[in-house]
Amino acid sequence: MHFLVGAAILVLGIASSSLGTVLQSGRAELDNYDLRIQILHDLLAVECPELDYYKKSRPSKRVLANTEHGTILNADKTVYTRLYLQLVACRNAKRAHIRHTTPKPTLLPRTTRRTTLKPRTTKRTTPKPPTTKRTTPKPRSTTRRPTTTTVDPNQPIECREAETFTEPWRLEHNGQDIKGNGSHNYNGYACDLHADTRWFRFGGAAGNRLLDSCPKYKSCGSLYPLWSDEPMPTKVGVVSTIKMYAVVGNNCKKAALDLQVMRCSPRKNDYIYVTAKPSVKKNYKCSDAFCGMK
Repeated sequence: MHFLVGAAILVLGIASSSLGTVLQSGRAELDNYDLRIQILHDLLAVECPELDYYKKSRPSKRVLANTEHGTILNADKTVYTRLYLQLVACRNAKRAHIRHTTPKPTLLPRTTRRTTLKPRTTKRTTPKPPTTKRTTPKPRSTTRRPTTTTVDPNQPIECREAETFTEPWRLEHNGQDIKGNGSHNYNGYACDLHADTRWFRFGGAAGNRLLDSCPKYKSCGSLYPLWSDEPMPTKVGVVSTIKMYAVVGNNCKKAALDLQVMRCSPRKNDYIYVTAKPSVKKNYKCSDAFCGMK
């Protein structure tokens, strides 16, 4: 009899431990979707203020019964998908509006002008020797032009929609004072801390990931180059927040800012990034840009 009671207590303890592990895993997945939904709320607030999705407040911490995790998780996934589709539709509508509202040039009617032909006169001229004109090649533009890379359709939506930075000046780490220009630039230095910078990855001449060692001041097309030596996430599809640093003079970590990172696949260096708190000011300018590496 005592043996049966002891065995029952042991079984209940094992079941309780397994249940705790499941609840912790469910809690982590709920927190991940909470963060992703909040990011969509912030993007809607900046890009589509005429909508009211971002005005709906969400509790920062929810206390759920054991049986509610699955139901709430499915609801969060549905909300996340709808918000993302609404954001894509809003962006497409704005692009279409810009195309349709651009005025077309007005063509003036052609006029016919009668001219009187003058008699041709023959004039003997001494041919001039040919001259060689030396031309100076124009410098190549360093304006940032993000492109979109085709990725695996089974990856998270953020990975499929992310832009790709391919500018070669992002690999310049030796303080050559190259100006990347682009939108929101300050005195020609590139700026990546504004709200127009969405999820992005590195590719081509810009490298394949964010620089993980300190560059020199006035590198990477900017005045204050951005980098991070913190560990990257290992789980696919999970948003992680790390610290990135701005180099000022000889100080590698003069300013620390929050950067969100997501791993898109098990492949090496398959990451996308986005500034956690970008500036939403209309005429915002900065001189901080991300450095790439290979």
